Amino acid sequence: MSFDPYLREVHAPAQETIQNLQDVLTWVNNDCECEETTKNGYRGALLWVSKHARKPLHSIPADRDAVLAKFPDQEFTREWAKTYSAFRARKKNLSAAINGATGVIAEKAARASRIDGWHRLISRLRVLLRAIPEPPSALHPHRIISIQALAALARTLDIDACDLAGDVPRKLYRAAKDAGQRDACKDAMALMNAVRELDDGEVMAALPQSAIVFTRPQNPEHIEIPETLSEEIDVWVHVATRGEWSPTDEEYGPGPLPGAYRSAVRKVVRTALAIQAIRSDSETIAPVFSNATMTEVVRTWRKWHVDADPRAMKKKTAIGYLECVRTLLERNGEGRDHVDLIMKTDLWLSGHRNNMSPRTERFCRRVVRDLQARGDFLALQIKYRKAAELHLRAAKKFPSNSVNHLAKARVYGTIAAFAAIETDAAPLRIGSALPMTFRGKDPWLTLGSSKNSDGHLIVPAAMTKTKKKAISAPISAKNRTRGLETLRWYERHIRPLYPHAGENDFFFPGVQARNQPLSYATFYKWWTQTIPEFGFPGMTPHMFRHGQASILVANNPGDWGYVMARLGDALSTCMDYYGWIDEERLILEGQNQLTRGLPNV
Repeated sequence: MSFDPYLREVHAPAQETIQNLQDVLTWVNNDCECEETTKNGYRGALLWVSKHARKPLHSIPADRDAVLAKFPDQEFTREWAKTYSAFRARKKNLSAAINGATGVIAEKAARASRIDGWHRLISRLRVLLRAIPEPPSALHPHRIISIQALAALARTLDIDACDLAGDVPRKLYRAAKDAGQRDACKDAMALMNAVRELDDGEVMAALPQSAIVFTRPQNPEHIEIPETLSEEIDVWVHVATRGEWSPTDEEYGPGPLPGAYRSAVRKVVRTALAIQAIRSDSETIAPVFSNATMTEVVRTWRKWHVDADPRAMKKKTAIGYLECVRTLLERNGEGRDHVDLIMKTDLWLSGHRNNMSPRTERFCRRVVRDLQARGDFLALQIKYRKAAELHLRAAKKFPSNSVNHLAKARVYGTIAAFAAIETDAAPLRIGSALPMTFRGKDPWLTLGSSKNSDGHLIVPAAMTKTKKKAISAPISAKNRTRGLETLRWYERHIRPLYPHAGENDFFFPGVQARNQPLSYATFYKWWTQTIPEFGFPGMTPHMFRHGQASILVANNPGDWGYVMARLGDALSTCMDYYGWIDEERLILEGQNQLTRGLPNV
């Protein structure tokens, strides 16, 4: 087993001369006081790094963070390990070996063994909270974990539990290394305030004299948009994202999701405020979209990017913002010509256009060359469905924990249905998939009337990226991946788990909103939390499009018709994004042609 930072008994003191991974291996062989199976795991992890870094151990510094950064989770490939879980185990053993050799684990264990205010608070809460018959959520015993995490962080700064007053809570929050640790800080402080109601002497003695006052510190570069301008932004976005007017129904139909448009406009307005192109007491946001201000906004984004400013964004993100802004201007009756001109002529922006990111290209190469990865990719909806069914059965078997299992079933089942749409109907952009209707007036999705009947998906032209052509895709009931079966299963078993499913016509209904589709923020959160379980960490929902297109290009060299029909993109766009697949195939064929006709060597 790997090191446990909370164990009282720790391994032998670290050597003072740990400089590189060869020193770590020496420590494992000579000084690490653990079972031989654990040592073998550490040795294997160290040799694994040497193999894939193509360097001897003595030339790799014993810097845990730097070594692990060479193998990011989101870029997992089967060249590193046969499975994602095996890859994670390698990294865990590697981390433990380096931390043990350099003394990090011993230091953590020493801090955890202190008999201080944190120790007395945690020990007493374990007794008190478990004694509550039906504890409210705020006082559930499992929440003590957050205080343990806060204690570990606070001890590194020599801060005791009773010291959390004044600016100390913010100091701890800023010292947190990642979002998970920051969340633990907030949860722990909330629990420490909540347990005051227990009025226990030992607990009160360990706590600060008064309740902890904590507000999350704002980013120094954050600029708040005045409420009047924020309200006007919502009006502009509403006009831009409502559907077409129906003269018979006398109302607007469903339109694209507003989230991306709202984010884009708010980013532009914040930038204009930051460079003082408009004043915070302005009565309207209209001046932001003037030619001069939009020019200065894009120049500022470019400068932030070059200077590596904390406010910098990727070129692709900037392009996405501007695409939303020009659509918003057009639908609000304003001119978009200047934004079009900026996107066409700005060297920073045009240098990125239609270039696939290295991470996406690695993902596409993986599903093209690795047949097992390709099969796993195309079967994601089946894997997610099985995970959801597991939680549905657990909800019946364990009624006391049914709420938790049903919530997880909803997460996995929803993504299973989305994946089924992507593979068995059409690889939609997420902005077109979430607003999909399946009943009411002119539903987009029909699932057939019998087991053997086909389904069909129609996405109106107004809801596509180009706004020129509707997407019409049949869904075969005989498809090998059984996507239509998954969609019908989702409708019967998963969709009713949404609170307002009965009155909501969207196939993916909102969790809270009665007449809105599932928000992208919620869906993406679910996606990022679960996709690593299935071997594709770092994969985004949009990569369904890239992965399928890459497979079609590889299987049909020189024939772009399949990709164009599948994605609904122009030939030039498909060749810009996926031309490298054809080029690599031609290079390989060229190598074979060089030796054609020669006898075997």
